[in-house]
Amino acid sequence: MKQDTLVGVVAAAAVVTCGATWIALPLLAGTEQSVAESAAVEVERARRLLHAYSAGLAHKSLLLEQLADAGAPVDLKDPQALLEAAKDDYQALHETRWKAFQPMDWIEDSREPARAGYGNLAAQIRDGAQARTAALKDNDRVLDDALAAADAALAVSSGDVSARTDAEANRLKAVILFHKGLRESLRAGVLREKAQPVLQRLAELSAEVTEYESATEQVAASGIDARVALLNEAIAKTEAVLQQDREQLGAAASRIADLEQKLAAAKSAAGRARGQLEQLQRDGIDFSDPQGGAKFESRLLELDRAYRQALREAQAIEAGQEQTGAGASRPVQHGLRYFQNEHRLLESRIGSAEQAVADARADIARLEGMKESYRSDEQRAQSRLQEVRVAAAEAFDDLNRTESEAFAAEDKALDLLAKSLQAAKAAAGFARDWVAKARERTQGMSPETLERSPYKPRLTDAWMSGHISAQAADAHLERARLYLARYDAYGRAAQLLAGPAKSLRLKEADAESQRQKATDAHKAGLEEVVTAVGVLEAAHREAGRHWTFVAQSAAANDLLAFFGDAGYAKDALEAYRAAVKGRENEPYAQELVARIARLEGR
Repeated sequence: MKQDTLVGVVAAAAVVTCGATWIALPLLAGTEQSVAESAAVEVERARRLLHAYSAGLAHKSLLLEQLADAGAPVDLKDPQALLEAAKDDYQALHETRWKAFQPMDWIEDSREPARAGYGNLAAQIRDGAQARTAALKDNDRVLDDALAAADAALAVSSGDVSARTDAEANRLKAVILFHKGLRESLRAGVLREKAQPVLQRLAELSAEVTEYESATEQVAASGIDARVALLNEAIAKTEAVLQQDREQLGAAASRIADLEQKLAAAKSAAGRARGQLEQLQRDGIDFSDPQGGAKFESRLLELDRAYRQALREAQAIEAGQEQTGAGASRPVQHGLRYFQNEHRLLESRIGSAEQAVADARADIARLEGMKESYRSDEQRAQSRLQEVRVAAAEAFDDLNRTESEAFAAEDKALDLLAKSLQAAKAAAGFARDWVAKARERTQGMSPETLERSPYKPRLTDAWMSGHISAQAADAHLERARLYLARYDAYGRAAQLLAGPAKSLRLKEADAESQRQKATDAHKAGLEEVVTAVGVLEAAHREAGRHWTFVAQSAAANDLLAFFGDAGYAKDALEAYRAAVKGRENEPYAQELVARIARLEGR
């Protein structure tokens, strides 16, 4: 499964909405103010480093690592060779980007746009590759530098005064650790994807072993003739039933056509009666006629009876009705819906039966082909069996190695995310203390004194702790996605080892162990989602309803659906729709729009 995260929704929103407020420190006295100002410098440095980080470059770096491990030529050793192969494509792309981000020639007074030159394309390609390598290295380092800055901010102290309780420093540390966790999560995902071809290879090898083992059996003991006879008998029985079902289908279609015609007539009669009734009501009573009132009433009742009778007839035709029978028997006269349902059921049954016949005939053809090939395949199968099992053992070793690397990356990501949510929870607590202290210091102040108090701006900041808590919820959800990846990987491995791969006779292949690991991952993932939901509910209470919280709740429901409770998919879809309402065309909402499309396509 592809992992879908809400980094852009909450982390970025928190940086934008919280950042400016924390910079505006109250005018504190003496040592406390000095510590706060020193910490603010490191906090700003951490924030700028975090903004310089690119998740896209991190993804590219991981992919290049995997390509290099696979032996792909990712280093540009011969620009001239690339130039000869892709000169036109390179120049077209370069010109497009040059126009989009056109540099200006500021040396001349005219300040005319600088012109792109293509005199030495090989050198340009080489410089670009070197710049890419430098950018990737810088990007890998920037999160570490940002974390160091955040830690430096938290380490600022003087005497008994410490910045350890600085909410913004803790919040930034949580976001940085979250991104570091995402990077390791991405690495684990790449490794999990790397394991997929190995699993497929094992499945293919197991199919080969099954084929060769079957080919080594004696033709007389294969039982093919008996199986073909049974299949032919089954085909004959199925075709006999098919004939009956097709006749019933024709009768049902005829009955449906008849009832549809009658229903249309009844509805038409009801429409006419309704029209006449409305016309009579519009015309009203003819007061020039002494009997006008009685005639109006008589005609009104007559038309009303006709209208209601037509409606009853239409309902009876569509839904059916009971008929009065002799004695206690009350036979049912079936309506249009009954025959339509019967028609659908018959169509489905006929389709299944026809497919069963086709499958049976395909099986017969396959069996006959096997019978002819056994005699020539037996010797070849014997020699190939050992070769296949050796290849399977090597593939299984590769799978275990890749799974171990993925597990290690997931463990690292889980640890980083745990630290992130701890920092976020701490930051939320410090933010609450920030507001509580302001309320305590301003209690009993006169309006004039309160207006001048540096604590006044804090009084309206209670919402911040809710938004910071939402960062912890993001960390819980990302941990849940990691456990979901494990659950999926272990489940597929258990299914393979317990089924097709048994014939490969792999050493240390324990399907039951894989099933237990899948169960453990499933339990841990659900616990993370449930915890995230609780955190989000608390955030709702603190910060009020916010669309990012709704999006996170949708992500939690989406995860619950992936963990096996499909009913949550509907809740996720409704929550995503509510979150993006009015924002459908905004760039930051496109990931959520894509999730809506995925859920609608289920």
